[in-house]
Amino acid sequence: TSLGNSTGRGPTAPPRTEAPTPTKGPARMNSSASMRSTTTAHMPIARRRCITCVAILGHIFSGLTIVIINKMIVHDHGLHAPALVSSTGALFTAAFTRILVFFGKVTVRPVGDRPWEFAFRRALPVGVFAAGSLCFGNMSYIYLDAGFVQMLKAGTPALLLVVLVVMRVEAVSCTTASLAMLMVLGSTLASLQQPNATTLGLAVQMASQLCEV
Repeated sequence: TSLGNSTGRGPTAPPRTEAPTPTKGPARMNSSASMRSTTTAHMPIARRRCITCVAILGHIFSGLTIVIINKMIVHDHGLHAPALVSSTGALFTAAFTRILVFFGKVTVRPVGDRPWEFAFRRALPVGVFAAGSLCFGNMSYIYLDAGFVQMLKAGTPALLLVVLVVMRVEAVSCTTASLAMLMVLGSTLASLQQPNATTLGLAVQMASQLCEV
């Protein structure tokens, strides 16, 4: 009995199987991110709604708490250092984020082949204006009341629409423009009825809102 195949070239070797190579770097991070998104997608609707409601309530109450605490620090206790107050929040956020990354709870994705260009042309301007918004926002508590500052912040969406139209980024409909003007009118009426409003305080708050948009 012949051990060769039909062509007479001798015995056939068994097929080779290659071991799967472990994923490294971005491929591993992308796979973990896709697994998390799949887990979230298969989560029951009721549970997702509960998590969303808890996140919204946490955002609302944390925002109110931050406003009250910043007002007490800057205005009531006389610590007229808005940049210091703003930097503490940013430093805590950075440290907490790095801790989450270290324990694998947050995935960091690469920004591309030229990270320095991304850092200086995109990330740096956003960081500068975000810092200006926080710094000027806390500085406004020195000259204005906390409630009045929140009334002025209600006009930020209208200011954003103006910037979008001027920069020709987005077209605004007449209905949207009318609602924006209604916000501006409400902020103007609140300014006229505020006895402790100062020109410097209004200018500082306007600078904060311009940096935000």
